[in-house]
Amino acid sequence: MTILDQIIAHKREEVAERQSLIPEKLLEKSVFFENQVVSLKKYVQDPEKTGIIAEFKRQSPSKGLINGSASVEKTSIGYMQAALSPFHLDG
Repeated sequence: MTILDQIIAHKREEVAERQSLIPEKLLEKSVFFENQVVSLKKYVQDPEKTGIIAEFKRQSPSKGLINGSASVEKTSIGYMQAALSPFHLDG
């Protein structure tokens, strides 16, 4: 069993446990239940909107350590600076 298989198996157990602790009917009574669903696909395809989807990871379950000394602050600022740079538009 790979590490990803182990993660999936653990997550299935976790979901099943939470489903047994909180009845579906109780969730339906939540103030958040009637919130409108936001479509990521529609959002990123809207020409009036711009945005970036980025992920910061120091390590991966399947690949291990990527960059253990990376700073989330510096990396995030780098992402923002790159996104705002005029050079990223035309390659």
